[in-house]
Amino acid sequence: MKKFLLFFLTIAIVGCNKSKDVPYRINITNADVVYKKNFVTRGASNGEYYKIDKNGNETQLLLYTENGEVSTTSIYSIRKATTTTLIINGCYFADISNGILYESPFEISSDDYLFHADNGLLYHLKGSLSSGGHIYEINLNNYTYRDLLPDGQEPLYCAVDKDGLCMLQEKMVSMMLDLD
Repeated sequence: MKKFLLFFLTIAIVGCNKSKDVPYRINITNADVVYKKNFVTRGASNGEYYKIDKNGNETQLLLYTENGEVSTTSIYSIRKATTTTLIINGCYFADISNGILYESPFEISSDDYLFHADNGLLYHLKGSLSSGGHIYEINLNNYTYRDLLPDGQEPLYCAVDKDGLCMLQEKMVSMMLDLD
């Protein structure tokens, strides 16, 4: 019986990792405005995201697989990261110019802070710094992450200026890191 359960669990796990319905692209190109239409059904509030292009045409935003089929993954949140990048469902970066999705290594919560610097990098403050949060630097050219804090460092506050200078306040003593 244990072998049967282990076999079934293995099949289930492998099957999940080989899903053909992984979102690859969103039809966001040419969007002038993005908004959410809310509706209520049986007491539950739902909504769908739409775009209006420069010609005034309204189109529902959908996720597509690499094969061009509509994904069954719903869009439940869209957040602006920069003028050229959106965060879809807290786990995908969407390049506005081509709609390609890049998966984040972890969820970006609506409570997380994002700082965009003129150096083309995005700084992601994940969680509460005073309770073990981290600051990550995201390169928007190749969507790679770098953890900026050494283990054990727990600053109280963080701010990033337009040049990417990350300022941390730790134990009421300010320190500055030059990230270049």
